[in-house]
Amino acid sequence: MKTNRNARNENSLAGKQVRDVMINYPKHVDSTITVGQAEELFTDEHVHMLLLVENQQLVGTLLRTDLDYEPLLRELPARSFSVLSGRWVSADHDAAELLTRMTSQRIRRLAVVDETLTLKGLLCLKRNGNGFCSDADVQARALPTQRASLDCPAPSASRKISSPSCGDASSR
Repeated sequence: MKTNRNARNENSLAGKQVRDVMINYPKHVDSTITVGQAEELFTDEHVHMLLLVENQQLVGTLLRTDLDYEPLLRELPARSFSVLSGRWVSADHDAAELLTRMTSQRIRRLAVVDETLTLKGLLCLKRNGNGFCSDADVQARALPTQRASLDCPAPSASRKISSPSCGDASSR
């Protein structure tokens, strides 16, 4: 049985596709990231999934639980532990259906890709499960971090960040 809140949110998403509700410029990391670098990025509580990209193509995703093998050498390539299956969706998928699926299966993030797995965005379920994060939500959350780290460049449109010390290089 759906709660009234979920039914309301699904109604507000009626007729919308993923492209209408996704984060358009998700942060991502190079596919050569190491386990140690990934672990450092996961120290930020807002980082739920790392998007591993090679030439704009999604080649893997990492959740904290993907690195739960003890012990892991920090120098190992994180891509070896990444998962692609079940962690992406196309931009033309129905947003209301995905809200229901993600809420019931407790999925917080899905990469958005095209038919060649080129990264197009990120579908980010809000912590309370009542909708999807927006570009404005991510921007507002990043402002205090940007002000605190004056040595770090402002995020560009591509949102690729090569240094874990300059904010997170992941999906929020």
